[in-house]
Amino acid sequence: MRAIGLGLLALSLLSCTATSPGRADATSTPAATARDAAARVNAEDDACARRTMNSLVDAMNAADETRLTYLLGGGVVQTTRDAVGLLLARSRAGERWTLARLDINGHNSYYGGIDFGVYMRRTGPNVNAGEVDAAGKGVVECPEGRFKIFGLGP
Repeated sequence: MRAIGLGLLALSLLSCTATSPGRADATSTPAATARDAAARVNAEDDACARRTMNSLVDAMNAADETRLTYLLGGGVVQTTRDAVGLLLARSRAGERWTLARLDINGHNSYYGGIDFGVYMRRTGPNVNAGEVDAAGKGVVECPEGRFKIFGLGP
């Protein structure tokens, strides 16, 4: 009985280390993923996406309604007016954003444009615990410098 138990243990350990379809392998390491994304984004698109995100942060922090309306005007799901109104209310209540990290992921979107992932530090009197790191993602339209999709967690 003990030999069967040891045999099953050895078999389960071997199966955990074997590479099979659907399992992570060397091509899905963070370095490989970054190389794949770099191959899908040229320098112009990368610069446009970063410029657009920085513009959104600046517009949010300044409660710049005109700029927010332009930046979010390409929206697919939520109306621009709703999104701008929400951000203006948060900004006027003292919420501020700081860009912590922006990952440009290339032209993969069903909606066209450049996919991205973002980490934003949100601070302010109405933010839980006064400060939170929120994750988000979306699609930037370049060279227009507008968001087709933008979502940011609480």
